[in-house]
Amino acid sequence: MLPSIAPALAGVGGLLAGGLVAWTLGRPIENAYYRAVLGMLGVFGTAIIGALTVPAHVVAGRWGLAALGALCVAAIPVARRFFLDRTG
Repeated sequence: MLPSIAPALAGVGGLLAGGLVAWTLGRPIENAYYRAVLGMLGVFGTAIIGALTVPAHVVAGRWGLAALGALCVAAIPVARRFFLDRTG
């Protein structure tokens, strides 16, 4: 059985991972302020997805979580194309 602190540690770890990924992807941004803003947006986005896992699990169980995960993975190339491949 997991200790009662495990969900809290997993949540904090997920938020930390979201911020670190956004900070790393923002490496081309030289301004530290803008890079920090990007990192905070990564944390906020991670929190939103984390909040969506509860209703997905309640409504459809593991299939709902799998669908949410597939949606997140499918959104990556769309976001890359929209945000990173812009010219001009």
